[in-house]
Amino acid sequence: MTEGPTLLPTGRRTIWRQYLAGGRINAAPWEHTRSAGGVVGSCPCGGYLRPGPPYWIDKRQWFPSTCTTCGADSADPGPAPTRKRRGSK
Repeated sequence: MTEGPTLLPTGRRTIWRQYLAGGRINAAPWEHTRSAGGVVGSCPCGGYLRPGPPYWIDKRQWFPSTCTTCGADSADPGPAPTRKRRGSK
């Protein structure tokens, strides 16, 4: 069985597969892990990524994470916003 990539487009940190959907962050498992105080991935320094609360910039939701060892901060995008069709309300 071939597994898909576990790296986000930055390629620097690894977000584990169970937190991704189509190459973007999947909000439900992210929020569950955040509320439980867990980790969502690994950092190149060898530490783990602790999830932060998501926030919105324009129409895109972003999911921040912080390394538990080196303290590096980063944010990854959530699902793409839906597009309105012409003529729809």
